[in-house]
Amino acid sequence: MTIHPWAILTGLPPLLAILYLGWKVKREDAKKRDPFTEPLLRPPGESCRQKLNELNEEAINRIFWFIVPVIFAVAAFCAPWSIFGFAACSLLSLAATIVTSKRLLALRKDILNYQLGFDGVQIVGVECRLRGRRVNRR
Repeated sequence: MTIHPWAILTGLPPLLAILYLGWKVKREDAKKRDPFTEPLLRPPGESCRQKLNELNEEAINRIFWFIVPVIFAVAAFCAPWSIFGFAACSLLSLAATIVTSKRLLALRKDILNYQLGFDGVQIVGVECRLRGRRVNRR
């Protein structure tokens, strides 16, 4: 397998851009100073919001798993294999699609539940502030 110079030149600009952006962000973060000295109070539903962020990141990661079936499908159609190789790649693509879809649907259910909880806590917090009440914490 030979690596062509044009392939390296094609990947060089994005690599240089990533390195430059990383250097610039690191330099700006080193200069940044936090103007707030007192700890902030947690807003209503903060733990739900954090969990929602984690679940959304996991959903994005799982969506990237749809690349695996695509790779198997491309391999099935592009490779000069026998019918058994084609069938194996097609079955692996189907299995990976089913597994990824089931995991995404389960994760979607969790995201919807946490979103409902977050919205409820936010509404209760706003109502309590408007009415000047405090919620008893147990």
